[in-house]
Amino acid sequence: MYENSYLKINLDVLKNNAKNIVNKYSEYKYKIAMVKGDAYGHGSFVVKTLIDSGFNYLAASSLKECLQIRKYTNAPILCTEPIDLKYINDITNNNITITIHNIEYLKKLIELNSNVKVHFKIDSGMNRLGFKSKEEFNNAVALINDNIIFEGIYSHFTTTGIIDKTWDNQVKKFKNIISDINLEDKIVHFASSFSLLSHPKIDVCNGFRIGSVIFGINTSISYGNSFKDILRKIRNRYFQKKNNLSLVYTNVDLNVKTCLSLYSKVIEVKNVNKGEYVGYSESYKAETNIKVAIVDIGYKDGIGRKNNNRKVLINGKLYDVIGDIEMCMILVKVDDNVKVGDEAELFGENISISKMCEYKNETIHEVFLSLGKVLQKKYIENNKLVKITYIDEKEV
Repeated sequence: MYENSYLKINLDVLKNNAKNIVNKYSEYKYKIAMVKGDAYGHGSFVVKTLIDSGFNYLAASSLKECLQIRKYTNAPILCTEPIDLKYINDITNNNITITIHNIEYLKKLIELNSNVKVHFKIDSGMNRLGFKSKEEFNNAVALINDNIIFEGIYSHFTTTGIIDKTWDNQVKKFKNIISDINLEDKIVHFASSFSLLSHPKIDVCNGFRIGSVIFGINTSISYGNSFKDILRKIRNRYFQKKNNLSLVYTNVDLNVKTCLSLYSKVIEVKNVNKGEYVGYSESYKAETNIKVAIVDIGYKDGIGRKNNNRKVLINGKLYDVIGDIEMCMILVKVDDNVKVGDEAELFGENISISKMCEYKNETIHEVFLSLGKVLQKKYIENNKLVKITYIDEKEV
């Protein structure tokens, strides 16, 4: 509540992302939004926007996440990791769909004699969770009684399938394992965002399950006109032909944008004389008389010490960060236009999140999650503040 640094989530941008995805892939009956990791750091509050924009199922990775999501919607929620069955009442009372990943887990569930919806997980190649053979899957399905609502089947890809045969092999294995099952009334879904964008619809699937693309990360392969891109295109086409791979889409036209921005405030402006040092370890020496703004954000807030030598935007102008990133503050070389109380943009409308990733040497997923864990969130809709979620989980 008392922090100057915050994440801004633009719900209108998120709404457009969701609608554009749903409209482009309208051939799928079930549009499942993966909102694990606190909706990729955006907060569970966004699930209402996703449902209102055309998604009709949600998925998360733990019971805790599912129960948090349930506060905002009555839409069905799939938990993609096993839930300890001692929490069966929480599962049934909150209408959580659970994953059956092996026959022993199913037997324990049957013993509880509780009504519950389930999706079976097929291990098509990741060797993580799920049934690896048609025989063990069929044996499990044969055990289902009237209390178990067998609603869906799904799996997850381990590679992109752009130059390797693994993607195609997984599809083939998945189809083989489920081939004895009547799929007419089942939700059948594969992940991921990359697969949805870069490969044709899998004929047995009537649903997709995606996460990162919803939040503005277009993961499809994109070729430009640079020499490097031309070489990538030649290499990829060579391996696609050599390995007899299925069709791969490139340069997918899908209008999605990141809806997350990071801001903080200037808490002090100081005059620094020529020859004086700024910050820890005398890491920056003023070559002339300068002004330094102290911005109330540091590596405790998730921006990382690799953010040295980056820029921030204050009052529409880019300024250089100087000295080392500190735990609670950064130091910015400014001019007379900057004053105490001014807002500083770390990334957002003027500084792309890809720059933040470069500074942190992390993927966009890692940036989303690391920031989302430690900063308050302000949700904007129709240019108005509609909600604030604080890091202690209190909300207004």
